[in-house]
Amino acid sequence: MIRYLVFDLDGTLIRSQGRVSSLVARFFEERFGLDPEATRYYFHSTRGKALIAQIMEYLQIQEDEARKLSNEIYALILQTKKGEFFPGVVEKIKELSQDFKLFLSTGNSTAFAKENLQEGGILNCFELVVGSDLLIKGVEHLKLFSETVGDPNFLKKVVFIGDGENDRDIAQQAGIPFIHVEEEPCSFDVPYCVVSVADISGPLAQIINEKMGSGF
Repeated sequence: MIRYLVFDLDGTLIRSQGRVSSLVARFFEERFGLDPEATRYYFHSTRGKALIAQIMEYLQIQEDEARKLSNEIYALILQTKKGEFFPGVVEKIKELSQDFKLFLSTGNSTAFAKENLQEGGILNCFELVVGSDLLIKGVEHLKLFSETVGDPNFLKKVVFIGDGENDRDIAQQAGIPFIHVEEEPCSFDVPYCVVSVADISGPLAQIINEKMGSGF
C-alpha cells in the first residue's frame, strides 16, 4: 500500500526553474565570462539535479569548490521573488496530506523550499523538507525520509513526483514508481505523466491498484 509521497519543488510544485536558470546564467557570466545562453540551457536541461552536482559537472570542478559557489547562488536565490505555485497545487497538497505522509526533496536550498511552502500555507503538510545544501539530492534523500518515519519498507510504499529526468533516474535507482509532471507534452518515456500535480489522483490510484494486485 502506498503511504508516502515524495515531491520535487522547482517545476513540480512551483514555477521557478526558468528564473533560477537565468540567475545562475548571470552569475556565471559575471564570475567566469561564460555564455549565459549556454549556461541557461544546461541548467534547464538538467533540472531536478542538485545545484552543486550541476555546478561540478558544468565547470568540471571538485565538490568543495562547487559547494562554495552553490552557497553563493543559494543566497542570491533567497533574495529573489519566490516561485509561483502551479494552479491547484496548494489545494491538492492539503488534500493529499490527509491520506499520505508527504516529503519534499529539492536540488535547491532547504531555506528556499521552506520559504515557498510557508508562503503557500503548506509547510506543515510535509513531514520533512530536505534541500541539497544539507544533502545532495538523490537516493540519499529517500534514505533520510525512511529513517525519519522509521519504516524499513519505506521504498515499497512510496511514489516520487517530479519534473526532470534526474527525478525519474532517482526513482528508477531506488526502484520506486515515478509520476512525471510537465506542462508540455511529455518529453521522455515514462509510464505516468500529468500536466500538473493537481492531476495526480488518476495515476496515483493506478499505482496503488497495481501494488495491491502484486501483493505489496
